[in-house]
Parts: sequence; C-alpha cells; structure tokens
Amino acid sequence: MSDTANPGNLASAPIGSAAEFDARLKRTDENRWLATRYAPVAARESLVAIYVLHQELGRALQTKEAMLGKNRTQWWRETLAQIAAAGPLRRHDLSVELARVLANRPDLIAPVTDMIDRFHGVI
Repeated sequence: MSDTANPGNLASAPIGSAAEFDARLKRTDENRWLATRYAPVAARESLVAIYVLHQELGRALQTKEAMLGKNRTQWWRETLAQIAAAGPLRRHDLSVELARVLANRPDLIAPVTDMIDRFHGVI
C-alpha cells in the first residue's frame, strides 16, 4: 500500500511525534499497523518506527537509478551508526524518532542494521 496523500515526498513529511508515526503507518500500511496492536504496549513505538524505516528503505528499491537507491540505503546505514554511537544526528524526523525509541534498546541496532544491509544488497 502506498501513501496516497503524499507519495513522492515521504521523507520530508511533517512527522514528529510517536502518535504521528503511528497514524502514518496506519494510513500507509494497515496490516503492519494492526500487527503492532498485538505487540506489548512498551514495544509498539519501536516497532512502528522500524516499520516506517522499512517503508523508507522500500522507496530506495523504487528508484530508477540503482545508485540513488544505494545512496539512500547507505544514508540510513550511516544514520543508524550515528544512533548507535549516540553521536550527532542527521536532520530527519525518522532518524530522531529511531534515536529516541532505540536509546534503551541497543539490542535492536544489529537487526535493524541487517535490515538496511539486505535492502542495500537487493538494489
């Protein structure tokens, strides 16, 4: 399912709070959003942020130029490394949300990095 409200500019969509990410996921991928309802309440925000990242990475597969897709996935790989290092973060609403939800979950950094690498390898 695609974001019909703003299909061409998801990365710059005005998303900021966990509730806005939740609403975006519900609007753009209701099946994954429903899956988050079965997760423990404490895990929902992390799961929603990771699903939205999955959508962003999926956009990299849709580029007409493979190098552009590779650049996008590399950008997210580097951003996740910044999150893991608790260093300065690139300016993107999703990167800020991921940093927030992953701050107390360093165990999720490796699986999310693996997800990014898998997208990168497909392009």
